[in-house]
Amino acid sequence: MSNERDAEYRWEIRRDDRVVDQGRMSLDDEHPWTGDVADNHFEVGSAFFEQACYDALERSRDAILDAHVEGRPAPEPVGVVSVLLQDDDGTALVSMTAKLTHKPVTAEDVAEHRALLQECEEEDRRMLEARKRQQAES
Repeated sequence: MSNERDAEYRWEIRRDDRVVDQGRMSLDDEHPWTGDVADNHFEVGSAFFEQACYDALERSRDAILDAHVEGRPAPEPVGVVSVLLQDDDGTALVSMTAKLTHKPVTAEDVAEHRALLQECEEEDRRMLEARKRQQAES
């Protein structure tokens, strides 16, 4: 194994200048989100970046949909996602930043989300009732 593979690096995920996740790892470590082992820092950074952008887009959309369903003002969606990998000296190994473009939320999207939430609540209720019946029979 080469020294570069053994060397640890720091990674950091930011949303709108706020650190939302961070850690330390080496190239031989499994990626904490995918379980993959990368050949180089660019692969690691790219995997973090893809997941971080996707997560920010999905969480923003879900928060906006929830706000519409609950009748409260929609929060501002995440505007920028950044990923930074640094060595122990603080030198950037990989740095990626994206300005996110969010798909507008329509009335149809809100209606579908409301229906999904109702289905989930109904399923939770059925599962709870089944669990209670099972416990009563035990």
